[in-house]
Amino acid sequence: NRVQKHYLCILTTGGLIKKILPDDILNATVSGVIYSALNQGDSVRDIIIVNDKMDVVVYTSNKALRFPSTDIPERRRTALGVQAMNTRSLTVDGINSISSITTDILVITQNGKINKISPVALQSTQRNRVGFNVIKLGKNDKIISIFPYNKDKISSVRLYRADEVIDIDPLTIQCGTTLSSVVKVCNNGVIKAE
Repeated sequence: NRVQKHYLCILTTGGLIKKILPDDILNATVSGVIYSALNQGDSVRDIIIVNDKMDVVVYTSNKALRFPSTDIPERRRTALGVQAMNTRSLTVDGINSISSITTDILVITQNGKINKISPVALQSTQRNRVGFNVIKLGKNDKIISIFPYNKDKISSVRLYRADEVIDIDPLTIQCGTTLSSVVKVCNNGVIKAE
């Protein structure tokens, strides 16, 4: 059995993405190491671990794009990435991985709404395309997290608000479509979900 090679996948707010080998940063000095070049005004948004059997989903405040991690080039740590998604000037808000054991995807909004969709509803395509709708957004609302999970391995999703933490059981949320009306789970807004 050959061990699957894993990478650190780095995504910037400007939508650049690349993979580097973990060995590229494991031998960092005490003063640290540069793990990505950045354009002026850009910053690292997120880092996840992927392998070549996974897909990634990259999202902005209102769209998401799923593509194979094999579409992400392996680069040196001092190199820029390539464009992940055609965002039409929006910043990229996050990334997550989708594997063969993913059973559902939760789309969580800033106003405390959740849509649960099947991974099949967000078809895998190619990198650097315009994203797709994954939730029916209300006025002044935006996506803050896209959370793929396996219903047999996870029993709750934690939402962080300014004044409290709420644990949601994903099984209590009915599966919808990418244009579904959504379940409102809290009134005062969500800061982060995990």
